[in-house]
Amino acid sequence: MMLVVLAAGMSSRFGKSKQTEPVDEYGNFIIDYSLFDASTAGFDRAIVIIRKENESLFRETLGKRLENRMDVTYVFQEMDTIPDSRIPSDRTKPLGTAHAILCCKDVVDQPFAIINADDFYGPQSFRLASEFIKTECSDRTYGCVCYKAGKTISENGSVKRGVCTVVGGNVVEITESAITQDADGKLLATPLSGGDTTAIDSDTPVSMNMFILPESSMTYFEKGFQEFLSTWGNPMTSEYLLPEVVSNIVNDGNAELKCIETDEKWFGMTYIEDLDSVKTAISGRIRNGDYPDNMYSQNNGAIPISICICAYNEENNIERTIRSAFSQNGDAFTIGKVIAVSSGSTDNTDSIILKLTEEYEKLVFLPQKKREGKNSAINLALDNTDTEVVVLLNADNIFENNNSLDELIKPFRDKNIGMTGGHPVPTNDIKSFTGFTVHLLWSMHHHVSMIHPKIGELVAFRDIGTRLPTDMQSDEDIIRMKLEEAGYNTVYAPKAKILNRGPENVKDFIKQRTRVNIGENIIKKEFEYDLPTHNYRILINAMFSAIKDLGFHPIKLAFGVSLEMYTRLKAKIHVAKNKQDDNVWEQVTSTKKV
Repeated sequence: MMLVVLAAGMSSRFGKSKQTEPVDEYGNFIIDYSLFDASTAGFDRAIVIIRKENESLFRETLGKRLENRMDVTYVFQEMDTIPDSRIPSDRTKPLGTAHAILCCKDVVDQPFAIINADDFYGPQSFRLASEFIKTECSDRTYGCVCYKAGKTISENGSVKRGVCTVVGGNVVEITESAITQDADGKLLATPLSGGDTTAIDSDTPVSMNMFILPESSMTYFEKGFQEFLSTWGNPMTSEYLLPEVVSNIVNDGNAELKCIETDEKWFGMTYIEDLDSVKTAISGRIRNGDYPDNMYSQNNGAIPISICICAYNEENNIERTIRSAFSQNGDAFTIGKVIAVSSGSTDNTDSIILKLTEEYEKLVFLPQKKREGKNSAINLALDNTDTEVVVLLNADNIFENNNSLDELIKPFRDKNIGMTGGHPVPTNDIKSFTGFTVHLLWSMHHHVSMIHPKIGELVAFRDIGTRLPTDMQSDEDIIRMKLEEAGYNTVYAPKAKILNRGPENVKDFIKQRTRVNIGENIIKKEFEYDLPTHNYRILINAMFSAIKDLGFHPIKLAFGVSLEMYTRLKAKIHVAKNKQDDNVWEQVTSTKKV
């Protein structure tokens, strides 16, 4: 995902370049914190709009700090970036924020979010922007992250904000205003275009230039710029402004602007007197654990991890899975090894892994001549790790985004956490009966885990020496049981999303779910260990939540519930007859296409 950063302003009220003013003891700028939050939320490309004279400064500071987190491109906002004879050759004042956006039209090739370099937006705002890009942004649907006016004021004078009029969840008007707070704490807004000063509520939504726009919006910026040059008042000072362009697009009926409400508190450097309060706020955020101390240092308190991938005949998936593992980034972890165990594979799995070891020096290939079951493969991988925290990633799964692993590992900063589990997201077609059943199952799994963690498909855990019995195939539950016996806690990490393919037909669904339920029943019987997926009170609550997620489809719902209940009954009879688990399961072929 792409983030466009406005960093070419003149900082007239601040008195010097506030975009590059250090705000912590390590020399980081406000924009460093914004880009840290952005990359954590899934943004992997930053277009930083600067003045040509500041290029080396940005490359040597911000650029070097970001090189392992984001792909950074610099665009220059100069008078001749978009040549036009109507622009005075001796003008020094930048042509405005909308002109800055237009300067990067040749590098924008996807939906993008916009921020100012000198404003602190907070992690929640970037998460909201990221989600909007993924789910709503389109040629006719734009977004505006709206702050509460009372959370965006300065103690040292007025601030410029776009006061938003919101109707039915859409921003229908943005009035650029100067907002001040009087002695009684009342907020007063004065339109910059002229007009009466009015009192506004502290919860009034205001724009901080954090817009989310599609690539196609550049057409309107280009057209609007020509109109601006034809009608501007003073060629030396008039500015082509971002909020005005977005407002014009909305007013002309070309798009709607969704109001995306955030509870974050802004801080920034409008005035030189704001600097101390910004430093204090940053320091407080670090103390609260919102940011690591010295967030761009090489180690940064990151947790060393090993990733174990166990495979059998996974030629269709193994390369994507391994590449998905190496694509992960974040501040919570560093990868020591990615260990791929291939257990008696008879297809091209081994050759694919071997070829990838030439590309990834941290990739370790461990072949097993004979297929002995997943637990045996996990034990082999664990015997070859040298980190305390280990991740189990199935060979037919891939991470949904590049910060899922970071979300999975973050909880281990708490020494009491022994195991975490991710959020499986099925890729099956929800329109089919079996596909709906798979979505129902994993939606319920998610809601069960929100109440009482039940983890699988993607897990991370502290290796305390536990090795798995090789005569059965329940791995995650046994590891969790042993960790909890040792006094550790288990947590669910819902933002750590993994893409998973469920069975595509009834036969494969019964095969897969029966063997899973057999394993869970054996654990319950032999170890007297209760699992939340066998607590029907929790299951009923989860089902109602899943119906809200998927919609009420009574026939499909009845089909899915009946199918799962059948596999549970079949598994219960199997265990009641004192039959054991199979250490090697028959592969469910329809699941092998993520």
